[in-house]
Amino acid sequence: MAKSNLNPLKPKSVLCVAAHPDDLEFGVAGSVAKWTSQGANVYYLILTNGNKGSDDRSLTSDQLRDTRRKEQRAAAKILGVKEVYFCNYEDGLLEPTASVKRDVVRIIRKTKPDTLYCMDPTMVYALNGFGINHSDHRAVGQAALDAVYPLARDYLSFPELAKDEKLEPHKVATVLMANFDKQNFHINIF
Repeated sequence: MAKSNLNPLKPKSVLCVAAHPDDLEFGVAGSVAKWTSQGANVYYLILTNGNKGSDDRSLTSDQLRDTRRKEQRAAAKILGVKEVYFCNYEDGLLEPTASVKRDVVRIIRKTKPDTLYCMDPTMVYALNGFGINHSDHRAVGQAALDAVYPLARDYLSFPELAKDEKLEPHKVATVLMANFDKQNFHINIF
């Protein structure tokens, strides 16, 4: 949803959904810092284990995963993020499956954001030099959008979350998506 820059966005609760540790620092960290300084509760959900994103051959996948998670927690702490949730889907192979969508719905229902941030799943490549958009980013965007509507808001979608985990349906009011070629909204972070 596009918001008018004449009516600045001042969310109370934000969920930022990304594929890998460090994705959010590239796309929304300045806005997160602004929102937390204004009193918003911000949460991160990282869907993959992040164990493939390096060409350092001295690292094992487990070492890379652990390092990236530690760095993500440290970066989130600096920005004032309340909590970072990690899933453990395989880096580089993420798909917007029912289980991925259920995990996003779970965190939406748990954190009850009025605003959700994710990647635009339609951005396959950027003409401005950014290059090919990682398939995990596209999968996260699709899963997050599907989770927002209709899955998180409908009781009959994943009813076990309400029954077993006491996570009631929730409607997200605003969705922000990163797209490096087509911008229709920005936040002045200064």
